[in-house]
Formats: sequence, C-alpha cells, structure tokens
Amino acid sequence: MQVLDSLIDGPLQLSNAREGDELIGMMVRYLRTGSEPSPRTDAQRMALAMVRPVLDKSRARIEAGSSGGSRRGRTGRPEQGEPPEEAADEVPYAEIVAALNGAAGTAFRPTSEKTRRLVRARWAEGFRMADFEAVIAEKCAQWRGDEKMSRYMRPETLFGTKFEGYLQEAGGRGKGAGDAYSEL
Repeated sequence: MQVLDSLIDGPLQLSNAREGDELIGMMVRYLRTGSEPSPRTDAQRMALAMVRPVLDKSRARIEAGSSGGSRRGRTGRPEQGEPPEEAADEVPYAEIVAALNGAAGTAFRPTSEKTRRLVRARWAEGFRMADFEAVIAEKCAQWRGDEKMSRYMRPETLFGTKFEGYLQEAGGRGKGAGDAYSEL
C-alpha cells in the first residue's frame, strides 16, 4: 500500500501533534481495513473531507487488487493449468538456429534468451519456418563472401525488426504479400 506524501504532510502541519497523528492513523486504517474514520475535532473533520476523494480512489484500487485485479477475460493471460497459446503452435527455436548455423557456419545457441526473444517476436507476427529459412538463405548468399557483412550473419541482425524486409528481398511472402496492391 502506498500513501501519498501529500496526505501525510497536511496532518503533520497541525499545531497539535496528537491530532495530526490521529488523523494519519485514521487515513491509514481506512485505506487498510475500510473502517470509517471517526474524527474528534473540526480540524480532523475538515481534513478528512478534503482528502476523502483521494482516499476513496486508493481504497477502490486496494479492493480491486485484493480480489485479483482485472477480470481474467480482459488480461489475455491464460488461466492456471491452461496451455499457453504458443503451445498449440510451438516455436521451433532449435530448428531455426540450426538452419542459421548450418548455412552460415556459426555456432549460435537456441537457448540464448536474446535469440529466443527475437524468434518469438517474428513468430508472433505470423512468420514461419519457411520464412526464416528464406531469410537465412538470402542473406548467406549476399553476405557470405563479404568480409565486412559476413559478421552480420547472426540472430540479432537476421531476426530483428528488418526481418520482413529481408524476406521481401528473398522473394518471400511477407505479411502483406498477396494483397491487391502488392504488384503495383
């Protein structure tokens, strides 16, 4: 639970320290338990009236969090025990990295988190094994003999945000291929 500094600063300014401490206690107790504050003095009543909207909003957030936050249908996360959507269309990390290693003569690991993140991102965009193979083959053909460019035969370069452009160079389908304007 967070309590805004501004809610604490006001009561600390009261000339009667005991009154200020009681007011802070009432606010914290209301936030934590929902028990209605019972101010003793006019200063406490006035201060509570001023901060009540902020307290109510914070209290609503606390209650929403204690009941699990947003409803399951709105988050997009699978329920406990449900297989993730990815399981239905398993990402072939090892096969993709093996294709790169075989074509480029490299030794990248399919377990590298960075590589997995890049491959997963492209997979989520709808690209599949054939697309990865086409990009790898195209860039190997272009860059293999070039000493400067051959060092870019790596997952970070090939599977990054320029992936679709590389696929277009290879004559691959891409995400927009086949639409009415693709031949213009």
